[in-house]
Amino acid sequence: MYFSIASIMISLIPFPSSAAFTLIFLCKSSPMFMFIHAIFHHHLYITNVYYINKAMIKVRHLPFEERRKLREEAIRLHREEGLSAGQIGKKLDIERHTIQHWIYGQGLHTRKLPYEKQLELYEKAKELRNEGMEVSEIARILGINRGAVISWIRQNKRPRLNNVGADLTPSFELAYLLGVVLGDGCLSVNKKKYKYVVVLSAKDRDFVESFQKALSKVVGRVPKIYFDRKRGSWFCSIHNKILFNYLYRSFKEHSELIEKYPEAFLKGIFDSEGSVNKRKSSKNSYRWTLAIDNTDIELLNLCKDLLDKHFGIFSCIGLQSKKGSIVKFGDREIKRNKDVFRLIIGRKEDVKLFAEHIGCSIERKKKVLYSVFD
Repeated sequence: MYFSIASIMISLIPFPSSAAFTLIFLCKSSPMFMFIHAIFHHHLYITNVYYINKAMIKVRHLPFEERRKLREEAIRLHREEGLSAGQIGKKLDIERHTIQHWIYGQGLHTRKLPYEKQLELYEKAKELRNEGMEVSEIARILGINRGAVISWIRQNKRPRLNNVGADLTPSFELAYLLGVVLGDGCLSVNKKKYKYVVVLSAKDRDFVESFQKALSKVVGRVPKIYFDRKRGSWFCSIHNKILFNYLYRSFKEHSELIEKYPEAFLKGIFDSEGSVNKRKSSKNSYRWTLAIDNTDIELLNLCKDLLDKHFGIFSCIGLQSKKGSIVKFGDREIKRNKDVFRLIIGRKEDVKLFAEHIGCSIERKKKVLYSVFD
């Protein structure tokens, strides 16, 4: 009975009034006080939500042109008269969150801008912040989204290259990646799951770390390195469709990049497919031999031409093993599916030139290669 009477009386009161507080005060000594008090506050919550939703529905269902005019007026009041979102909402009879979305979400999304432009805006935002400006004011001056300014200033995040994919301007790192992918590197794709992966698996961690550094320069973030115990290899991979499509093309289409950075390209090839041997030729002398093995003779011919043209290094190419032959790798025996060719650098002077101008990233190869200067 008390419940039904209280519910009827409270439902007749749309806003807090003296009658409502009198009812609660009189019932304070009653066991039903807490129950009535809870019902009263629940009624106030429902009433407030009703009025908020009413304002939102009013804006949402307006014709497009009318909504556009209201949005422009809200932006004008914010920029010219300096009114806050709450003040504009009261003046236009629109819910405050709608006004906030209009006045703070009006700028450009920086992810759609070139990376150089993002960095330029980032530096300007930092300068304006040091002058004492607020986030909203900085966003308005630069004409960009407020969320980007918050990310740069409050969260201390720089623009990242992965927002725009990858930096494919010719560089040492990009040429090195191309050389690695033509060797031990791998391009893996799963179109159903939209996965385009550039990956390297190798037993030498320093080789994988060199690959990781080159990747981080090109894509703007550092991929992780992990060890696979079953295979006994180090792995580094990144999901990036733009870089995948670039490296997937034939090396003949990358002639400009290769000619500009031949040392990086050859270093990537040698880290992947190269080997260096040192053996005694007589009692007091040693002989060094550099070799690069690959099934693509056109690729080896390109390497031969680059060595001769840019560094004056003489090399020769021959057949290393025929298709169908059995080759031993430690305890394993592998049957060749293709002919394997070998590029050889045999003269000591040429080995010195290779070590001086090209070099390698793998420590165990470095020790043998640079011993030619001893």
